[in-house]
Amino acid sequence: MEAKLYWGEQYLVMAHLFNTARYRVLLANDLLNREYPDEAKAMMQDRFGRGGVSLWLETLSSKG
Repeated sequence: MEAKLYWGEQYLVMAHLFNTARYRVLLANDLLNREYPDEAKAMMQDRFGRGGVSLWLETLSSKG
């Protein structure tokens, strides 16, 4: 806490998703808002403020 580092579940999710083909990321709100703010605003039709950290995933079916 002294270093002002705050760990969230995103690190655990990243570790879980690393090097696996079972999941596909559909939407990462934080990335969308930081890298494409105009597109994010248009997508939300200006009904919501900027922000959000939700992560939308799709579980792909196994081939077996």
